[in-house]
Amino acid sequence: MKKQNEFRRTLRKFYRNPTALMGIMLLLFFVVIAIFTPFIAPPQDTSNPYNMPRVSWRPVPIQPTADHPFGLIDGKDIFYGVVWGTRTAFRIGLIVSLVSTLIGLIVGSVAAYFGGWLDEVLMRITDIFMSMPFLVGAMVMTVILGKGLDNVMLALIIFGWMQTARLIRGNILQAKEEQYVMAAKALGINHGYIILKHLLPNTIFPVIVQVSMRMGSLVITAAALSFLGLGAEPGYADWGTILSYSRDYITNITDTWFTIVFPGVAMILFVLAWNLVGDALRDIFDPKMRSK
Repeated sequence: MKKQNEFRRTLRKFYRNPTALMGIMLLLFFVVIAIFTPFIAPPQDTSNPYNMPRVSWRPVPIQPTADHPFGLIDGKDIFYGVVWGTRTAFRIGLIVSLVSTLIGLIVGSVAAYFGGWLDEVLMRITDIFMSMPFLVGAMVMTVILGKGLDNVMLALIIFGWMQTARLIRGNILQAKEEQYVMAAKALGINHGYIILKHLLPNTIFPVIVQVSMRMGSLVITAAALSFLGLGAEPGYADWGTILSYSRDYITNITDTWFTIVFPGVAMILFVLAWNLVGDALRDIFDPKMRSK
């Protein structure tokens, strides 16, 4: 009953937070687009729907029309790329966030709970990965693995788990000295059970906030790699790939504004949605705010 009341209070705080509501509305907008993508932009090639179809052989950008409301670039429909790019963004954000967070939780919780030499080894490995800037590390790994969205996600996972490991380690180092953990150890309860059932449920809330805040940055990083030619293959429905086509026309932005505005605005709103939700979660789960 106490947990249910706490959960209801948390939900009330969330729905009363205008920042959270705005973020949720934006996220729902993108979720609806991702769900109904095949109906909004029907694919010509059902075997590979993420391949932007070529509808014109004119290499120069073509202004928006009734048939192509976002215009064409390199003969490809920008509207199709932006709509299907929504699914790409969710794929990148969700898969990379979940896998890297899982790795970070395992490394951080094991290091903090067992301590000693194991903690020292795991944290020094973490320091080695953290010594390289995230974007630079992802670029180097993508060059090694090769071009392709799957390789981009793998590179982001390899260099994306360290912050979670550090965060959960610090939280568990404090929580494992609590009496309920001491009592569980005294009863001879399995170490894995203590971590999963006692420690993580009481220390994971900051990680949830961190994950929601990182979703947008992961999409931006993947788009940056695609823009530099290291990400998705040419013609793939990805916001960064669409922006990469516009590099040759940036000096003539007055005539080719649509090649940057539509994919750019989609990416900005997607990132903003996750940041607003993450900011609201941080306010809700912050102990200093719980009494308000």
